Amino acid sequence: MFLTYLTTACVYFVYMGIGPFMLMAETEEHLATWPYQMPQALVAFSEVLACAIGLAVGGMGCWHWYLTLTAQTTLEQYNNNYIKGICKKRGDRFFNMYDFGIIGNLLDFFNIGRRGIPPIGNGKRFEKSGQGYVLDFGPDDEDDIV
Repeated sequence: MFLTYLTTACVYFVYMGIGPFMLMAETEEHLATWPYQMPQALVAFSEVLACAIGLAVGGMGCWHWYLTLTAQTTLEQYNNNYIKGICKKRGDRFFNMYDFGIIGNLLDFFNIGRRGIPPIGNGKRFEKSGQGYVLDFGPDDEDDIV
């Protein structure tokens, strides 16, 4: 949520400061009669910084919203993509066993439901959707020492 709030604040700051920034960027005639108390360099720096922070944090926020909506952590997403590739080669279809759909994932993430407390799971084991895919790599061959 912090990433979303910070991105929204950056967009608001850029929107509110675009007038002075454009006034400063138009011509040099306006620089002599600058109507604001904030120096022109600080206006330019603030706008550029707000744009950069908004883009960086906004991208990271979008990534985390994607992970939340698909019920994954970053590590699980990397592993699931690897397993998806293997399943595709085998002609199988991959399902994330913790994915309850977009609405179900949001309700689970924000702990909204019939009972608000305690959350589903005990911290080590979590409820599964029943559509999981377990990848079978065959027999273990790493300990074939005679």
